[in-house]
Amino acid sequence: MGVSSSATPEGLSLDKQHYIKGHNLKDDVRYVTTWHYAGMTNDFIVFCNLIYLGVISQRIPILPPFAPAGIHVGAAAAIDFSEIFDLPALSKAIQWPILEWSDVKRAKYNESIVMGDSILPGVERDKLGCWSTWAMVDGSHRAAHSVMPQLLALDIVYTSVPRSTKLTNTDDPHVTFSGLASILMPQGRVHALDGTETLSTMSFEDRMEGNVLEPDDQLACFDLLYFVSAKAEWEWSQGVSPVWSLIGTHARFTPRIEGLADQYLRSLFHLGKGATIPKFVTVHIRRTDFKDSCPKDLTLDECLAPLSAYERRVAQVKSIIKVRPGEPMVEVIVASDEREASWWEAVGALGWKHIDHIVEETVEKYPGIIDAAILSRGAGFVGTAQSTMSLVADKRVKDWGNGPARNVRWGWPGADES
Repeated sequence: MGVSSSATPEGLSLDKQHYIKGHNLKDDVRYVTTWHYAGMTNDFIVFCNLIYLGVISQRIPILPPFAPAGIHVGAAAAIDFSEIFDLPALSKAIQWPILEWSDVKRAKYNESIVMGDSILPGVERDKLGCWSTWAMVDGSHRAAHSVMPQLLALDIVYTSVPRSTKLTNTDDPHVTFSGLASILMPQGRVHALDGTETLSTMSFEDRMEGNVLEPDDQLACFDLLYFVSAKAEWEWSQGVSPVWSLIGTHARFTPRIEGLADQYLRSLFHLGKGATIPKFVTVHIRRTDFKDSCPKDLTLDECLAPLSAYERRVAQVKSIIKVRPGEPMVEVIVASDEREASWWEAVGALGWKHIDHIVEETVEKYPGIIDAAILSRGAGFVGTAQSTMSLVADKRVKDWGNGPARNVRWGWPGADES
């Protein structure tokens, strides 16, 4: 499959845009899709995994929008991938067509929605059989729940993938790309559905309970593609990730998002239009939702890394960055989910700048996305261990700018001292 340059996205036969089956999908083309998972950065990982699976299974991936989440996109809106990332450039870089659900079916994309009133008037509900990677490891054999089918007016019946797709024989939830690709092939599909392995079916829609609806062959879909690897668990956090190397690194921000990041940086440095933005190290300090992961016998100060740990890592990164004679000193820009004013005062006392969406009036303009774009611009980066937002920022700084990166460990007193 090549990359189409026509107005109609390649892989579609548009009757614009009410139904899935028999209207917008080409009979001789196979597709694959999935839903979101737990936040913007996790969604990004899921969507890159989806694209990779599409390539190796010879199917066109259909990307869902990013799920409504005010902390990331400002308003409770389902935002198209192409609103944030340059989808045509990504498709060209990997030489594979990529679609979005907004190409396939009408829905309330890129606008504020209330989940109880999320279906666009005039759009009919479609029934769709999907695979579930989560039901196989869930104790109740339930699929992973998502708001996306409701937004897209889809009634889903899930069938568990066979255990042969698992990466290991443990309780770890990871499945393999090769295992999933195999059940998307004719012979593998027959084997997966022939009853030789225990399969479970379920639906989140009461009206669909008890319905037998096999996973669709033309439009293959999965409830969750977060825990998927080629060879090892948590490959995204390792030095070699095939999905990052082949897909993720090519997903650049759109000119609009880059423009918003430029606008913010110029305001932060009090620069006029056209002035050169100085070199800076970006720091991502995740705190608020990590507090729930702290051992109960430790105080938050004992569990979460102190600012001094980040200060030490910033000094390490700064020592590697080369500054030409006459260049201004390397600045530091911090992004964090911390809300405590006294903590931010301590950040300011270090001479570090920070991303304040209230002051900059960008709360309604993709705050988490602007953070991600700015973090990727660093000449170096310091992140928080176990944060996927730090993980992806780390990879972008290394790949896009050849910059040094470090992560600060946490979880017990002195965790980052060794």
